[in-house]
Amino acid sequence: MKYTSHLSLRPRKDTDTDFLKLLYETSRDEEFQYVEWVNSEERTKFFNQQFEAQQLHFLNNYDNLNYDIVVLHSTDIGRLVLHRTDSHVHCVDVIILPEYRKQGIGHYIMTQITNELDQKNITSSLYFEKTKPYLEKLYSSYGFVTTKDIGTHIYMERPKKLAM
Repeated sequence: MKYTSHLSLRPRKDTDTDFLKLLYETSRDEEFQYVEWVNSEERTKFFNQQFEAQQLHFLNNYDNLNYDIVVLHSTDIGRLVLHRTDSHVHCVDVIILPEYRKQGIGHYIMTQITNELDQKNITSSLYFEKTKPYLEKLYSSYGFVTTKDIGTHIYMERPKKLAM
């Protein structure tokens, strides 16, 4: 975790759209690795449409959405999207660029989130795609428990910290 002292979050800006589209595309690489695209323009068009649909979903389904860019030194390397209320935090999305994955950055972010949950003694939830089953074990290590299978996704919750 050599990077953690150089990590920061900043609010998303309108000028981040191209970066966010690229970032979103990298998060779908596993699912689409065997798709034979006619050309790169077809792939880009598909992922741009998917990104726009996701943004519309966020807008229509979440009030008070914290949509932040993860910054390492002065380089944008990811996004963290959280929906907060006084009693709950829903982890909408966490994506880190592939070249920065498996270096402790996601762990640091999740630890910060779980520390907040414990300090405020509130619950949390998240979804992940079934195409990434390894995420269940990962999120379980932060106290999340699988509560629902909802077709294409798994829903997990993290209960309040028990009073001592």
